[in-house]
Amino acid sequence: MLDLWKKRLRKHQMEQFKYLKLVFNDHFVIALIFLIGALGVGYASLVRLVAHAYWWGPIVLSLIYSLILAIGRFANLIEAADSTFLLPKEGEFFHYLLAARKYSLILPIIVIFGLNLAILPLTLVLVQGSSVWTVILMALSTLIFKDVLLWVELMNCYDGNTINTNWLLNKSFWYGLALLSFLLGFYVSPIITVVLALIGNLWLRHQVINYVISGNLRFSVVIANENARQFRILKIYNLFTDVPSLQSPAKRRKYLDPFLRLVKPNHENSFLYLFFRGFLRGTEYLGFYLRFVIIGTIILFFIHQIWVGTVLYLLFLYLSGFQLLPFYSQYDGIVFTKLYPVTSKAKLHSFQQLLVGLMSVQWLIMSMPLIINFYQNPLVWVCIAVGLLFVLAFVYGYSKTRIKKV
Repeated sequence: MLDLWKKRLRKHQMEQFKYLKLVFNDHFVIALIFLIGALGVGYASLVRLVAHAYWWGPIVLSLIYSLILAIGRFANLIEAADSTFLLPKEGEFFHYLLAARKYSLILPIIVIFGLNLAILPLTLVLVQGSSVWTVILMALSTLIFKDVLLWVELMNCYDGNTINTNWLLNKSFWYGLALLSFLLGFYVSPIITVVLALIGNLWLRHQVINYVISGNLRFSVVIANENARQFRILKIYNLFTDVPSLQSPAKRRKYLDPFLRLVKPNHENSFLYLFFRGFLRGTEYLGFYLRFVIIGTIILFFIHQIWVGTVLYLLFLYLSGFQLLPFYSQYDGIVFTKLYPVTSKAKLHSFQQLLVGLMSVQWLIMSMPLIINFYQNPLVWVCIAVGLLFVLAFVYGYSKTRIKKV
C-alpha cells in the first residue's frame, strides 16, 4: 500500500506543478509582489497605530491562531474505484493513511511558520509581557493542535466503536479547546498551551490503534471528503486557467433575471446574452468577482496612504479582469455555439461589453472608499480617472491581445 501511495503522490504532485506554473505567471507574480508590498506597508502602519497592549489583544490573537488551524486538510488521494478494487486490502489501508497524514502536515508546517513570523510584531505590541519565546511556544502549540486535527480526520475514516465519547472525534471540540488554550497562553503563560496541546495529542494517539482495529474503513466518506478537497483546489486553479476535470453546477438565481433586461434580445447580442446569463448562473466566475469587489472595497477602507490605496485599487481591477478572461472560451466546447450565425469579431465585441460593464461596476464601487478617505486630497480624482482609463485600456487593449494568444 505504501508503493500505491508513492505512485499516487507523484501523480498528484505532477498535476499540482502543472497548474501552479499557470497560476504563478509573470503578470500574477508582479501583481502579487505589489499586493504583498502594499499589505506590508498597511500592516506596519497598523502595528505603529497600536501603541500599547489592550485587554482584547489576546482574544484577537487567539482567534487568529484558531483560524490558522483550518489551513490544510487531510489529503488521502483515495479514488472512487478503490472502494471496489481495493476492498480486499482494506486492512492494509491504515499504513496508506498514515503516509497520507504525514504528507498532509507539510503545508500546515510551512504556513504556521510563515504566519507566526508575520504575527510576531503584533503579538509583542498587543500582549503585555510577551517575547519572542511567547510566539515560538504558541507556534509549537499550533503545530501540535494541527497534528491532533489530522489524527481526528484519520480516525473519522473508520467507524470504530471503542470510544464511547464520540464527541472527542468532533473537530469543533478540538477547535474550542485550542481557542481556550490560546487564551490561557496569552493571559497566563504559553507553557499552559503547550501542555494542553501535548496532553490532547498523546491521548488521541493512544486511542488510534484500538479505534481503527475495531472498525471498518468508511470508503464512501473518505472518497467524498477527498473529492471535496480536490474540488476546492481546482476551483482556485480554474480562476487562472481552464480545468477540464472541474464541473461546477449552474444555479437558476431567478432573482437576478431583472439584470438580463439590460441586454436587448436581438441578433447582435446573441453572445452577449449567453455570456451574461452564464455569468449570473455560474458559480466560480460570479463568486470570485463578488469576492474581489467586497474584499477590495473593505481593504481600501482601511488604507490611509493615497498611493498605497491607488496601487491596491488598480491591482484589484486588474486581478478581476484577468480572472474573467478564461470565460471567453467557456462555451467553445458546445457545438451549438458554432452554429450561431455570428462572426468571431462579434463574439469578441460581446465579451468586451460584458467585461467593461463588470469592471466599470467594480471601478465605481471601489472608488467609494477612496473618495471617503481622501476627499480632501485633490489627487483622489486623478486616481479615480486613472482607474477608469485602466479599465478601458484593459478591456479594449490587453484583453483583446490576451484572448488572441489563447
